[in-house]
Amino acid sequence: MNGEEKLMKFVIDNHVDAELIRFSDSVKTVQDAISVTGVEASDIIKTIIFKSKNSPVAAIVTADFRISRSLLKKAVGTEVEITSPEETLKLTGYPAGGVPCIGHDSKFVVDPKVFEKKVVYSGGGSDKALLKINTQELEKNTPIVAKIRK
Repeated sequence: MNGEEKLMKFVIDNHVDAELIRFSDSVKTVQDAISVTGVEASDIIKTIIFKSKNSPVAAIVTADFRISRSLLKKAVGTEVEITSPEETLKLTGYPAGGVPCIGHDSKFVVDPKVFEKKVVYSGGGSDKALLKINTQELEKNTPIVAKIRK
């Protein structure tokens, strides 16, 4: 099962208010996503995977910000280190650039700015898909909500 199929199964099985949108070209970067959707960077969220001593950490911020490693460390209470693309795939089952904001066993840390939007676009399980999702769905992951943007 590829990443898009895995994500769709999760969405359906868990009755998630989301839509998988597929594209013929890559949407791996924020600029790619902006180009194909016509939305602003603040409507797109990045899910960056970090490793900690306890579990993978999915740090989620709007695409117009970067993640502060020191603020993320403070939020989770332990050292964190960004993962390589290979580690990201191994830990989440999704490729870097396509990691969704749901559907994997990570500790989720969401910047509160994300919740200022009703709907956002996230990685869609591959570099050719985006997940359009209601931000209330992110609360089902029982995330840590903390300022992690810089």
